[in-house]
Amino acid sequence: MKDPLLLRVWPYSSDMFESLSVTHPTEKHAFLRVDPRVNMENGCAAIHAYMAQDEHYRKGQRAAYAMRRLLEANVPFNLEVRGMIAPETIAEYQLWTMSDWIRGSVGTSEAGRHFGLKTMEEYVELQDEIYTKGPGIASECGDLLFCISAVASNAKIVLNERINDQINAALPRYAKRTSAKPLRFSEIEIMADKYPQFTMCFVRANQAMAAFLENVPKTYVDTSLGLAQTDGQKRIRMQRLILSHVMQCLTEAELLLSDAEDDCEYDECRGEVRELLTRSFLLTSIVACDALKDTDTSLQDVVIVNMNKIQERIEGGVPVTRV
Repeated sequence: MKDPLLLRVWPYSSDMFESLSVTHPTEKHAFLRVDPRVNMENGCAAIHAYMAQDEHYRKGQRAAYAMRRLLEANVPFNLEVRGMIAPETIAEYQLWTMSDWIRGSVGTSEAGRHFGLKTMEEYVELQDEIYTKGPGIASECGDLLFCISAVASNAKIVLNERINDQINAALPRYAKRTSAKPLRFSEIEIMADKYPQFTMCFVRANQAMAAFLENVPKTYVDTSLGLAQTDGQKRIRMQRLILSHVMQCLTEAELLLSDAEDDCEYDECRGEVRELLTRSFLLTSIVACDALKDTDTSLQDVVIVNMNKIQERIEGGVPVTRV
């Protein structure tokens, strides 16, 4: 059995402790144990929650439960996740990206603004790497996925809650549907490879993008072929077109969040923001799979490399993200 994950949450509050510790009426408890008022080095009181991570799918379900519990209290908080090495599901990965590496506790305007800037920066860097077929594609894919996940967490969006539904809506009728279980990174690779038309069906589900693609000259890229272009340069162009849609979705999500904050109407736009951020994460993952198809690097490798890079920065005492 693997050692349990430690989630350290601070500052201590009775609402957060109740959210993490009280038995939920409809779902299994995420934690083995929850300890209140653990003293930190800076004198602040924290909550320690321990989460088992031995089973294949259930650890992803526990991660999703843990995220909902953390966000349920509806107060800004700091989080540190210790012991997670190689998350296999999106739920586990998002829990890890919720850690207090976002220069402002989860749920604050400061963190939202920070990662709004970071997503644009990482998007540009990834576009450059794909255009030049540079050696940093895997690294930049990981950075963009990290930022999208952090934006979602700060907006109290659990990506796993909608991602299976979005995929199922885009898969061809004869395809095997995904289940309600937390989606594994390896499953994204399998679907993108097995159903080439799936990606473009997913992209065209957005009316504005569908209209745009109708007017793209075939001499530039054959949009009917999607990522299965016979010409290498056209394949790169298709990857870049999809990434431009990723950035469109992120920009729309950030504008909605900003407007909702000003007008106190967050709950009304939350569903649309969730769709946009889920779409951004999945499409970035698919582009990463395609861009790295001819290498020995898998999508989960991309995530692990990114986690190791960030962990080295944490241990070295340097900022995780730079604006």
